[in-house]
Amino acid sequence: MFSKCGKNMRKTWQLINTVLYPHSKRNNLPNKLISKGVVLTNNKLIMDKFCSYFASIGKSISEDILVSSSSISDFKNYIALSCQKSMALDPVSEFEVQIIVSELVGSSSCGPDSFQGFIRFILPSILSPLTILFNFTFLIGTFLSALKSARLVVLYKGVSKDDFSNY
Repeated sequence: MFSKCGKNMRKTWQLINTVLYPHSKRNNLPNKLISKGVVLTNNKLIMDKFCSYFASIGKSISEDILVSSSSISDFKNYIALSCQKSMALDPVSEFEVQIIVSELVGSSSCGPDSFQGFIRFILPSILSPLTILFNFTFLIGTFLSALKSARLVVLYKGVSKDDFSNY
């Protein structure tokens, strides 16, 4: 991204500020987007379309990848019996949770719940219940919806602002 700024320091700092201060008063959402010939102007609809677009882009790209039949047969010979709906997760210990949290990169940015990166400071107080929560989640196989959410920040790359693929 920085290569597009070239030697223009103003553009470089604008890019840095959009990353450092995503909650600034500037709205980085486009005023309108075109989806399947329909002009969208409602911010919620635009964000929903962005989420759908980015959630499906990996699958659509992978469908364009040509795979030789020999690599498929090699895989099927290696993994003879497949089980589509099986996954195993071992319980985690408080020590493992403590190590992982201590290795989190400190950041002033916050997630979708506006929870700042101070979890490392309160960890001694929440370590036991947090470990129980993780292990219970693994046991029942259902992840809390709060653990599956993310904040989407759109960054305009160039060309037409009406096209999802330019963000």
